[in-house]
Amino acid sequence: MAKKNKNHFVLGFILGGATTYLATLFLTPVTSDDIVKGVQQRFNSLKQQLSGHQDIQQNEKETLNNIQDAQDQLKKNVQDNLKKSTDAVRAQMDQVKQSADKLASDAAQAADEADMDDIVIDGKSAFGEAKDE
Repeated sequence: MAKKNKNHFVLGFILGGATTYLATLFLTPVTSDDIVKGVQQRFNSLKQQLSGHQDIQQNEKETLNNIQDAQDQLKKNVQDNLKKSTDAVRAQMDQVKQSADKLASDAAQAADEADMDDIVIDGKSAFGEAKDE
């Protein structure tokens, strides 16, 4: 009896599958070819969108690299200009220091010469001579 029930189960399974297939075939408004075409179209659409996103991502990477290169170049230019400016300021300060040292030396020399050339006037004799005239 178990074998007979088993045969009925298999027969029922096969008849149920066939019935389901036929019902789907006749009741579905869209054919399987249309479904496959629709899935392929959606797949291709998603593939194109993904490709577009990858292109955008690549463009953004290139833009980011360009920005990084510009930052590096700007940093180098600023460092170069800072060094040039610093060197120029140091050269000017050296010239100012040399000028100040020369001025101080000239002032000291002038003071020494002025001490030697001082005119000393004896007040009594100068007033006496002025009176006589």
